[in-house]
Amino acid sequence: MGGCSISKNCNSVCGGLKKMTDVFLFNDEIYKNHRTLAKIKQIQSNYKGYRFRHKFKLLLSKNLNTTFLLKQKPGIDININTHPIILTKNIIDMENILGPFKFNEKDFSKTVKAKNLRRFCLMYPDNSIYDGYYNSKWQKEGYGVHYSRDGCKYEGYFVNDLKHGPGRFLHIDGYYYEGYSQFGNSNGFGKYQNLDGNTYIGNWKDDQQDGLGEQIFSDNSRYEGNFENGI
Repeated sequence: MGGCSISKNCNSVCGGLKKMTDVFLFNDEIYKNHRTLAKIKQIQSNYKGYRFRHKFKLLLSKNLNTTFLLKQKPGIDININTHPIILTKNIIDMENILGPFKFNEKDFSKTVKAKNLRRFCLMYPDNSIYDGYYNSKWQKEGYGVHYSRDGCKYEGYFVNDLKHGPGRFLHIDGYYYEGYSQFGNSNGFGKYQNLDGNTYIGNWKDDQQDGLGEQIFSDNSRYEGNFENGI
């Protein structure tokens, strides 16, 4: 009888220990599963963060060339209607003789869209004024009108802040150049004339008569031929 009682007690104790061991093993498995799950969540979180940062960098780099950063604006906005430009008599007289500058706004609108240009009218720190189009680097690009601080006026096309393409330059001393420019200088075919009637029509290179052209003097005498370095 006593042996049976001891055996039963042993079985009871062993059974209890087995249940406790099973509980510990089960809890340990849950703990391990929780740690694994936490690691998986951390990896997923890191990956999502990486994807977000990567997409943001791509979006930023993509838009840097098309986004205008207002803090880099080279001048202050003005309104030509409320801030009229005062032109000298010589400039006004030349414009009356020449008429309006020919500008094909319909064709240029394609360039504006393709290059994402935007139009502003800004006064620069030197008091010069530019009314025209800019690229995203705040460089003059495309059509515009520039009024220098000394009263000269240029109307025409720009590339990277420089006169480039067809345009008209009017000087306060009473002469003008209308023709082509390349990166800031008169290059290609153009016409120069002053108020005295002295005229040159022909080819230019780096702001000088160069190539075939015709020089017409105020007394109507003329020379037609080849020029080199302005002579």
